[in-house]
Amino acid sequence: IMVNAVAKGFGSKLFELDLSESQLGPDGIAKLTDILGELVALSVLNLFRNDLGIRGSQRLCKVLGECRSLTRLDIGENGIGHEGAGKLAKALGKCHSLSDLRLAGNRVQAQGGHRLAEGLRGDTKLCRLNLCGNGLGNEGIGSLAPALSGCVRLEHLDLGHNAIGDDGAALLAAGLSSCRSLVHLVLATNDIGDDGIRQLGAALGGCKALTHLDLAANRVGADGAGSLASLLRTCQDVAALDLGSN
Repeated sequence: IMVNAVAKGFGSKLFELDLSESQLGPDGIAKLTDILGELVALSVLNLFRNDLGIRGSQRLCKVLGECRSLTRLDIGENGIGHEGAGKLAKALGKCHSLSDLRLAGNRVQAQGGHRLAEGLRGDTKLCRLNLCGNGLGNEGIGSLAPALSGCVRLEHLDLGHNAIGDDGAALLAAGLSSCRSLVHLVLATNDIGDDGIRQLGAALGGCKALTHLDLAANRVGADGAGSLASLLRTCQDVAALDLGSN
C-alpha cells in the first residue's frame, strides 16, 4: 500500500526515497520494483535494513537498470550474501549514473567480494563505496583491490570490520595507490599490524586529497606509528586520524 501510494502521489517528481528499516522483506520489495520504472527522477534510494535477503535483492537487481537517474543506493544490512552480491555486480553495468553504493553488513564474504569486483572493475563513476562488516578477509580484498585501482574518482571508502589483516592491507595498498582522489578511508577493526600499516602508508602517500583516516581497533605499534608520521608529512591535509583502541 505504501509503495503504491508513493508512485501515485509523486510519480515522475520524486528525487529521493527513504524506506530504511521499513520491514519490506522480499514481498514488499517486489511491490516496489513494480513501480520503480515510473520514478524517472529518482536519484537516491535508501533500503537499509529491510530483510530483503537473497530473494529480495535478486528482485531489486532485475530492475535497477530502469532507474536511469539513480546516483545513490543503500541496501546495507539486508543479508544479501554472496549470491545477492553476484546479482548486484551484474546490475551495476546498467546503472550508468550510480556513484554512491552502500552495502554495509551484508555478509557477502570473500566470494561476494570477488563477484563485486567484476562489477566494479573500470567503474570511473564511483565516488563512494561502503563495504563495512562484510567478512571479506584478505581473500575478498585481494579480489577487490585491482578493481578499486580503476575507480579513479573514488573519494570515500569504508572497509571497516572485514578482518583483512596485514596480508589484506598489503593487497589493498596496491589498489589504493591509483586512487588519487581518495578523501576518506575507514579501515577500523581489521587486525592490521605494523607491517600492514607500513605498506598502506607508502601507498597512501600518493593520495594528496586525504583528510580522514580511521585505523581504530587494529594493532598499530611504534613502527606503525612511525609509518603514519611519514604519511602525515606527505598528506598534509589530513585533519582527522583515528587510532583509538590500538
